[in-house]
Amino acid sequence: MADASARLHALAQGLHELPRSAMVKVAKQAKAIAEEEGRKAGSPMLKGKVKLSASTQIESSGDVTTLTMHGIPVGPWVWVTSGTKPHSIPRQRGGAKARYLHAQRYEHPIRTPPSIKHPGTSGGGAWDKVAKRVAKEAPQVFVEELRKVVA
Repeated sequence: MADASARLHALAQGLHELPRSAMVKVAKQAKAIAEEEGRKAGSPMLKGKVKLSASTQIESSGDVTTLTMHGIPVGPWVWVTSGTKPHSIPRQRGGAKARYLHAQRYEHPIRTPPSIKHPGTSGGGAWDKVAKRVAKEAPQVFVEELRKVVA
């Protein structure tokens, strides 16, 4: 009888901890999905030097456990998701040297304009893809974790 009571206690403890333990695994999986989708979307600036990733935060209040996820850095995630309007990109100031264009039949180099006109981008819905994949895969994690607790 003591053995059955111990198993029942372990089951109850496992079920109590299930929401948070499963959410930790979902958070890790969500970050991996965000990094993968970020690589697929490509870096929107600085010649690929900006890595798109995510941060997660798990909060518990009573019987409710929530996972909040943010794209890091936020701005580039918005650009690869929603796109950008046409805009001017100013020439770098400070320590950067002045840039000049050299071409055939130029008697002398011509200085680049003070800004470049960017036509904008259409965006590819990158963060939407992250959200859809996480929403699809998260329930599977909970099912797997529940099977481990019950087994």
